[in-house]
Amino acid sequence: MAMKTAGAKKRRSFRFLALFLLPAAASAVDLEWAGWAKNTADKGLLAPSQDLIVVVDSKPLGAATNAQVHFAVDGGAEETRSLGHHGTANYDTHDRW
Repeated sequence: MAMKTAGAKKRRSFRFLALFLLPAAASAVDLEWAGWAKNTADKGLLAPSQDLIVVVDSKPLGAATNAQVHFAVDGGAEETRSLGHHGTANYDTHDRW
């Protein structure tokens, strides 16, 4: 998910606070794992015009219904954004968010 973050012309610092994956209410399987989180912040820094893109996988397929990321930019207010489902990964054994 690409997220625009408001900021000055300098590089912005970025830090993850939490990642939430919510299991399906009527799921026949439990969420076993979430990980392989990746983002476009190079060593925690973003260029002024750079989008923050966050990607995470969950296992097994269909166990999570949505994912959210909780973060702060430049030590400012904490924000939470939903990650859209972007298909599957790892030979169709993981959901990609």
